[in-house]
Amino acid sequence: RRVHGGVDCEENTTDDAKKCDDDKNLKCAATKCVCENSQIFKDDKCQGCADDNDCGPAGTPGKCVDKDSEKYCSCANGKAFDETKLSGDKGFACKAPGELADCGKAEDFKDLGEQEKKCECKPENTTLTWDKATRKYTCEKDDGSGVSPLAFYLPLLAIVIVQLA
Repeated sequence: RRVHGGVDCEENTTDDAKKCDDDKNLKCAATKCVCENSQIFKDDKCQGCADDNDCGPAGTPGKCVDKDSEKYCSCANGKAFDETKLSGDKGFACKAPGELADCGKAEDFKDLGEQEKKCECKPENTTLTWDKATRKYTCEKDDGSGVSPLAFYLPLLAIVIVQLA
């Protein structure tokens, strides 16, 4: 029997009991079954989010992004994906990053602040961009058009973008 959303699994196993359910687009990330591309597990299958409430409890920095006719969850305010909450309600939650690797490729990010820990891009003229596939951030070079599409989707990041500019 295959393992469903948020439950324990083993990567690269041949034991069906420890595999995630492919039919529901679940993949094993470390030790938990997760939806691909930052989708959520709802009504017994992986699907896009309807609104921010699908991306974590109210008041948390999870945001539902509607981009390229695809809806998926992202973390805002420089918060990182919380993999300990995979088995939670819908399998998506955000937390303050504990280490730079929580943000993405460590060398791209500034040291985490003492007060409010959050992911911030180190290279000049780059914008914090959510990578739905890895559920982490990348620092995308600004294309010079002034406003990044992210500012449109995540107004909260606009402040960061202004600071970077």
